[in-house]
Amino acid sequence: STSMWLDRAMRATLMRRFEAEKASGLSETTLWYGSTALKLNVDTAITILNAIEIYACQCYDVTAKHKADVEALDSIDAIESYEYTKGYPSKLNFTL
Repeated sequence: STSMWLDRAMRATLMRRFEAEKASGLSETTLWYGSTALKLNVDTAITILNAIEIYACQCYDVTAKHKADVEALDSIDAIESYEYTKGYPSKLNFTL
């Protein structure tokens, strides 16, 4: 099992790559993460990146909501007891 996080710029770069490879008729691609090479079907890679993008957007929305909620609090006790871990989607897992 390999845990990884692809930041927004990397997701965009990889999506451009995978779409270009698909448009060129390639069916296989390689996703490099550090020194680890993952061989993937191009369509699978695009599907995974779309799922990661949706997950990242959902996480962003929850974080933005938490920030707004905390800014609206009016006491130190309320801020200290705020549950900032609630509402996030479950981590994604892919079997390749």
